[in-house]
Amino acid sequence: MAAFFFLYGNTVLAQESKLSDFNASELDQRLIDQQIAPIHSRAELQQYVQTLPSDSPLRRLTQGARTRFLDSLVFSSSGLASYSYEDIALELTAYEAYKLLMLFGQQATVRSIPGIKQPDEISKTVMSVTRMRSDRSAGYKSTWLPGDDSYPVDYPDHACQSRATCVESLGKICIGSNC
Repeated sequence: MAAFFFLYGNTVLAQESKLSDFNASELDQRLIDQQIAPIHSRAELQQYVQTLPSDSPLRRLTQGARTRFLDSLVFSSSGLASYSYEDIALELTAYEAYKLLMLFGQQATVRSIPGIKQPDEISKTVMSVTRMRSDRSAGYKSTWLPGDDSYPVDYPDHACQSRATCVESLGKICIGSNC
């Protein structure tokens, strides 16, 4: 009986708001992406960089860009909380950026990188799929507006300063669900 009530209650709640379904779907996918990612903390990042695989997406960045990118990373107990996108936008295609951000389970944030190059079909597909997925979830906007509380939200030109605090910082993305 309790199981029936639980299922019935969830069904009623699910029918109440289509938007909630899409939010949950997006959130579920992002949680899965994050769980299967190899890097969740500064310690895991250091270990990964020490044994940097020859096919690592980090190798697509020049040495200087790689150093700046790695130095920009902010981790919270939930995982990657913010990063600088400037070198990514200059040196990588959308597809390469997607693969790079997969290391942290934050590939969905590629849609928030302004000016990311899309020179090939795979890059265009990456951008359309991440946008399509996010468009279905609460009308996600790649540009955050004050008062917009749709979830999940990535804040372009913001960085995670402390728990639940994204502050303005040009060239960075704050991952709202992790900050």
